[in-house]
Amino acid sequence: MREVALTKVTTPCGVIVGCNDEDSQVGVFRGIPYAKPPVGELRWREPQPVEPWEGEYQALKFGPMAMQFRQQEGSFYHREWNANRMPMSEDCLYLNVWTPAKDPEEKLPVAVWIHGGGFRTGSGSAPAFDGYAYAKRGIVFVSFNYRLNGFGFLAHPELTAESEHHSSGNYGMLDQVCALRWVKENIAAFGGDPQHITIFGQSSGAMSVQTLVCSDLTRGNIQRAIMQSAGGLGISVARMTRTLETAEQRGEEYLNYMGLSSIEEARKMSAQWLCDQFAKSDAVYNVQMYFAPNVDGYALKEDCNSIVRAGKHHDIPYIVGSTKNENWKTGKKSFDYHSFRSNMQELFGDATDRFLEVVGADSPERIQEYWINEFADHMYAGAAAWCTMQDRLGRTPSYHYLFSHPLPGDDSGAFHGCEHGYVFQTLLRNWRPFTARDYELSNRICDYWSNFMKTGNPNGEGLAEWTSYTEESPCAMEFGGRNEMFPYSGSPVSQFEKAFFQGDFKARKGAE
Repeated sequence: MREVALTKVTTPCGVIVGCNDEDSQVGVFRGIPYAKPPVGELRWREPQPVEPWEGEYQALKFGPMAMQFRQQEGSFYHREWNANRMPMSEDCLYLNVWTPAKDPEEKLPVAVWIHGGGFRTGSGSAPAFDGYAYAKRGIVFVSFNYRLNGFGFLAHPELTAESEHHSSGNYGMLDQVCALRWVKENIAAFGGDPQHITIFGQSSGAMSVQTLVCSDLTRGNIQRAIMQSAGGLGISVARMTRTLETAEQRGEEYLNYMGLSSIEEARKMSAQWLCDQFAKSDAVYNVQMYFAPNVDGYALKEDCNSIVRAGKHHDIPYIVGSTKNENWKTGKKSFDYHSFRSNMQELFGDATDRFLEVVGADSPERIQEYWINEFADHMYAGAAAWCTMQDRLGRTPSYHYLFSHPLPGDDSGAFHGCEHGYVFQTLLRNWRPFTARDYELSNRICDYWSNFMKTGNPNGEGLAEWTSYTEESPCAMEFGGRNEMFPYSGSPVSQFEKAFFQGDFKARKGAE
């Protein structure tokens, strides 16, 4: 009789009952609480440890996704991932586990997925993010939900004053820290090794990975990390991270917009009402990532770019990369020279004139071209600069990639987030007319990711060699086209951004 994977485990929290997949080789546990529900007086507070339960917890269905405004029916990303049917609640701090272990003593490597969505939307339980493919490769896979938008990242002077750490606004990030701590303390019951954890994420999920490896709160809890289409060392992270003071000001703006006079009053409002107000204010303020992590002196002691340049982030192996056609439209665009210069002055300081020369900003057409390619340039520059710093600091290896394979079915190319179905081998859940080539590419990517999760090195039998990135050999693995290593230098604009953020010249505003 064939052995079956675990479906009943005993954790420090209590007994948890899951179910088997179709062939009984993977045990699936859905909707496990990893913290107390962040409702009532726990709204806008640090996550509180879940209390142990008596009896058996039935982990048979996914927990609700965090409060958010739902994607418009028929919109591009709704059509891609169709996650709108999932229930939604402020009581959202749940995680899911896929395990191939047949015995708790197996000590298998663990992978923890952090979903993206601009810190505004998304869910770890979306149909694209199934852990089955990794479990079949001998990995215990975990996904989870965390607080988003104003619920997860509202800072305010009143919230700072009531915090024992004198911080506020990083509740979603602290949820992630709490989920990782839960995994560390409980995953052994599922056959996982708590000393062998990889975190990975895409877009704001990748930014989350970066904040976690830059935080002292996660020291020793992460052994490897993968950042897909965000994170790195560059503009995306610079624009994401703000000071606590700035975040508090935005929080005050938010409450004023809603007509609320205090946090006490805001805590009395329904979650749905607050969510509706957030959706309205998002259109009014039109600020990229209005709510996002801030440098609060507790969860984040400095901005991530500074932490990485100083070598204060976790010294672990990394995979970092992006897609060829990121094509993400962000914020209001300026096409005349003076407004464009003013916009860039905040980022590049004394190096602004040099940047404008690279862009060719005396031409409105060249400025327009910059905005069209902006996100792809940012993603390449951030990933390559990160890998460069790893090499300069003599750290563990970093592996760089470019996903260039155009998805079939339309002319959107290798767009932002297109790799999900390939990374998780969930192409069958998508509407696109995939071919054998797509499934073969998916299998190869999942093999590389799995090898990295097991050893810190993506290479393995039957795969093209993926060498680590160095300044001497700045190469990337291409997924699509060549499907092999190639010298990847990016556009002139991304080359400038890479050099600037890795500190190749003193050009930061206020530099000595």
